[in-house]
Amino acid sequence: MKTYNASLKVRLDNMERSEKAFWKLTKEIAGQSRSANKAAPSVDELADHFANKMSNAKDAKECDWKPRDGKTITFTSFKIKFPKVLESLKKLNVTKSVNSIPNYLLKNCADTIAPSLTKLHKYIVNRAKYPSFWKIGRITPLHKRKEVSKAKNYRPVTVVPNEDMAFENTICKQLYDWLAAFTPDSQFGFLKGCGTQDYGALMALKVMDILERRNEAIIISLDVDGAFDRMWHEGLLHKMEKRGMRGRALKLAKDYLRDRFIQVVVGMIRSALKRIFSGVPQGGKFSQNLWDFDISTLDELDIDGLIAYADDCGLLYEVTAENRDTIIDEINSNLQSLAEWGIQWHATFACDKTEGCLISRKKVPFDVSQLRFQGEKIEFVKEIKMVGFIFDEKMTMGPMVKKSSKKGRAKIAALFRLRPYLDSANLELMYKAFVRSAMEYGNLEYMIAAPSTLQKLDRVQAAAEKLGGFKVESLEARRDASLVGLLFKLLDGKGRGQLNNFKPEVIEMDPKKMCRNTLTGLQIVDKTNSKSLMSYERSIVGRAPAVWKKLPQDVLRSGKENNWQSITKEFQRFLTGKQAKKKKNTTKATKQWEQDDSHAECYSMAEIQGFKNYNNSDDILNKSTITT
Repeated sequence: MKTYNASLKVRLDNMERSEKAFWKLTKEIAGQSRSANKAAPSVDELADHFANKMSNAKDAKECDWKPRDGKTITFTSFKIKFPKVLESLKKLNVTKSVNSIPNYLLKNCADTIAPSLTKLHKYIVNRAKYPSFWKIGRITPLHKRKEVSKAKNYRPVTVVPNEDMAFENTICKQLYDWLAAFTPDSQFGFLKGCGTQDYGALMALKVMDILERRNEAIIISLDVDGAFDRMWHEGLLHKMEKRGMRGRALKLAKDYLRDRFIQVVVGMIRSALKRIFSGVPQGGKFSQNLWDFDISTLDELDIDGLIAYADDCGLLYEVTAENRDTIIDEINSNLQSLAEWGIQWHATFACDKTEGCLISRKKVPFDVSQLRFQGEKIEFVKEIKMVGFIFDEKMTMGPMVKKSSKKGRAKIAALFRLRPYLDSANLELMYKAFVRSAMEYGNLEYMIAAPSTLQKLDRVQAAAEKLGGFKVESLEARRDASLVGLLFKLLDGKGRGQLNNFKPEVIEMDPKKMCRNTLTGLQIVDKTNSKSLMSYERSIVGRAPAVWKKLPQDVLRSGKENNWQSITKEFQRFLTGKQAKKKKNTTKATKQWEQDDSHAECYSMAEIQGFKNYNNSDDILNKSTITT
């Protein structure tokens, strides 16, 4: 053990000062590193497999699609300006893999290089000619699952040349603004102001609403096989043209997709160049947005239950007493439409990844045995995983909490081994970034779990605090802070698609009509009742009024008058017991709140309690319930 600790200390002392090197060592200590396997296929085998995969619809040319809604936005060319080129260079990540000119050189010499690159970018746009060297993708194969010896179990990640990345950064926003205008509300992936938390929150809200009405929910998970790698070029360009892309912009897009090559690189070994005829580089800056645009035609199928995150498509249906005899035919019809859409656009759904889950609390669950997709019976499971969220057949969220706590316990092993070499502050930093961040994924979704289930996560945090000798805010307080962020987002109308349907109703409570010990001011309408499910009371909708009561009224009013999201950070710090940070551009109402003596009393009460009784003190931070 002493020899191991000595060698570890030497490695820490000589370690390269970068985040990548630090986390590589940390994962290795925790036993989570993936070492190279001698049984892995050769680079030529991988290159042949990837090239074959990226030749989807190689000879397919015809496409007669026209947008049903008739929506078009004219887009003729990209604008290149020196400040944007300079900004794109300074945003390059120096820790990324080196391909061509190193990023640290492009970034550190940005002021000198930017004028020349601006001329180059303008030349590319004016001539509508993409450099051939930039269209050679260096492929890094990543093992996904199952046998490491089979090439089909690897995912190709393209490392584009660094100069190409700088150019893509320059034009990315212009292309994104145009593509996003045609992205349907059912799509949640790769969009600004939207993420997996929004997707998971919508799924959880809809399912809990169904259960609260004492009905059953059917979830079907679909996955487009090799989505980015099999994107049909001709179909994508046809959609762009029909949506209004013209002139040099369309010519540049065509040249960007034409005559592309890949080369698999593993260590110092390189494969031969292989030409590809479909797909976009997964490491590209706007490849994800091109996929959102490509899959946007799914919206024309008019499937109400469709909710997608990138290539992960979810179908959610409610089984009621009125539609029990017709819901099977409706779902099968929608699945048939999806299969036909795949044939039209040369997209393939992975049958082995298609599965369903019936969420029901009835003694005799609904019969789903007649559901089929592409001629195959859909396999229904007790737990279904969608974008990392695990929904079980009773919607207890117990399996997801169990997995998160197990992941947290495994990561604490790294803290234990590094404890002799790090002080308490660094151990706390590692816990927050490495352990807690993993456990908090989907915290708004699994907050409906029973208290005894959530205690599994609390025990992991308690073990980390004892190990590192530090103290952090409770996980429940952080869940409430995340809830506040979602509530303010919905109140500002920034939710995505159907998520806005769950916008909370804020009303003014009249003090003249209030009874004793009842709060006044701006409050959220409580949608729970005496017959509500306990899990519904713990859900986003049920928990929201209790969390809202903790928030100071004067700042809430400033949020209503101006912008709710502008006060999100202050309230999140307030709920987690952190001191509010003063900013130069702080609003007048916020400054008044920070200087107000009455709120100083709120903070002093919170400090006295030490947030130890957070679970049982819903009203302790509410000014109206504090007696000074």
